[in-house]
Amino acid sequence: LVGTVVFGSSDMVDVGNERSMRQSARLGDGLNMAPIRKNKGEEIFHADDKGHFMFVVLKGTLAIEIEGVHFETVRPGGIVGEMALIDDGGRRSATVVATEDSELQVINRNRFHHLVQQNPEFALDVMKVLARRLKKMNTRAQDD
Repeated sequence: LVGTVVFGSSDMVDVGNERSMRQSARLGDGLNMAPIRKNKGEEIFHADDKGHFMFVVLKGTLAIEIEGVHFETVRPGGIVGEMALIDDGGRRSATVVATEDSELQVINRNRFHHLVQQNPEFALDVMKVLARRLKKMNTRAQDD
């Protein structure tokens, strides 16, 4: 994962350049991980699983579901799983399923911390995603 990644329609973040990614891979620090593929209907993670990775959607779409209810569709450039990394391996708050054949960039804890330290804009972009999702949950709770 090199260059700019889009988080939703307007949020963008620089997640590193090719040179720094190659250096990370040579050092074996877990910062450079290969993308993974998930088939339509395949679960990315399940609510209450322990979380060690977040994912950036490169291709396809994912559905975030909470207690069987659709919460959000995540398209290319979007992220899932960030809360568990921020919570240092906390439990997943939702289930995420591929709604199309998808390709995802895996970001482990080391890479996440590296991105936050090297690029404060990355941290702000993740916070924007969290804030938007929290507002959406609050709105849904008020409607019930």
